[in-house]
Amino acid sequence: MKRFLLGLTALFCFCFFNFPNNNEGMPRIMKFFDENGIEYIGASLEYNISLKSKINLEDIQNKVLSQIKLKPIKVSKGNDTVIEFDGAQLRVSGKENGNEYLLSIFYSQALRDMNIIDNIRRSLSLKKHMQNRPSFYSLMEGKMNKKLSCEEKKELLFEIIKTLRVKQTNIIEEDRYISLIGYSMYFDDNLSLNGKIFNINIAIRDGSDGCTYILVGTPIITVEY
Repeated sequence: MKRFLLGLTALFCFCFFNFPNNNEGMPRIMKFFDENGIEYIGASLEYNISLKSKINLEDIQNKVLSQIKLKPIKVSKGNDTVIEFDGAQLRVSGKENGNEYLLSIFYSQALRDMNIIDNIRRSLSLKKHMQNRPSFYSLMEGKMNKKLSCEEKKELLFEIIKTLRVKQTNIIEEDRYISLIGYSMYFDDNLSLNGKIFNINIAIRDGSDGCTYILVGTPIITVEY
């Protein structure tokens, strides 16, 4: 019995310390950027949800602000509330649409602290108000101050695949970019495409400035590339 318990404890410890955590993804990307000469540009989080009824936007705004923990330097109020910080911006909007209320939150930062984005996600628990499942989209972007060849783009993509343990679903290669849709155990949110589950979208593209841009979005990149 003692041997069995020791074995069970060892197995638990192995799983606890070696099984990847779902909030590891963005820090791993940041580390990859740093180790491969990729300049970090910024990160963003987009959150959209359909609610059963109108809610107090100020309450939501304060909930998110409590996670950002930065001092606002400018607040603009119109159809959207836009709050600017040193190195970050928050946009909160809501509108009625028939029998539902659409809430949208967009946060972007040039800061390197990925915990802010993870904390914002955790704070947005609105289960009792939800009409359906909310959608989260996150993006990290970096750049290299040189133009990579098609072969170099492909090599870089496969290094990212190894770092994030991505199972490939689809790769598209064009003259100016290469992109991938796949699944990584380091991220939670997912979508389905032709019966296959995916949660990560990676693109490496040429910029008009002679640089190469690297975009990593979960579950998809929502900006044009």
